[in-house]
Amino acid sequence: MYLVELDKLTGLVKIEKGHDGIMAVKEFRDLVHDKTLGVEALTCVALHIDWQSPIRFWIERDRPIKAQKMVYKKRDAIVWKQEKIQAALNAYSELQYHPDLVEKASLDEMLRVQMKDIKAAKTNEQKTPLFKQLRDIKDLLKIWHADNKDLDLTAGGPVVNGYKLARLEEKRLDKDSFYNTN
Repeated sequence: MYLVELDKLTGLVKIEKGHDGIMAVKEFRDLVHDKTLGVEALTCVALHIDWQSPIRFWIERDRPIKAQKMVYKKRDAIVWKQEKIQAALNAYSELQYHPDLVEKASLDEMLRVQMKDIKAAKTNEQKTPLFKQLRDIKDLLKIWHADNKDLDLTAGGPVVNGYKLARLEEKRLDKDSFYNTN
């Protein structure tokens, strides 16, 4: 994932030594410390909104249901529209903000919705204009890919191996830093 790392055994967001930087974010901390929500709810938030989530290709309004099903094995385990969940979603979105990825996510969402509309159309007369719109969306996606083909947009993510680098770690990894005199 882009902002957090999931534990391979539990499937939940890692919050342990080396992966506890997310607890510095008040909205995440409030979610984790809430007895009724916990790390499971934070995992649902991450699955819903992370750029590299395994469910990123689902239609956005269906992602909360899918995330809850993955974590809790129930589609309505938590109240999604509650204040703490919404605050964590906003914080997550702000932390991983990248204008090019926001543009790509918007185009991907348009494509998913258009495909769903085409599938729901009953007649060819209904489908024809939808396919024309689909072509326009695909053209926009081609342009986006052409403009960004040489860039690895997720490589500039704020985390390495799922946790935020501390200032000294960043300096240690910086080849021009005085920490790297060897």
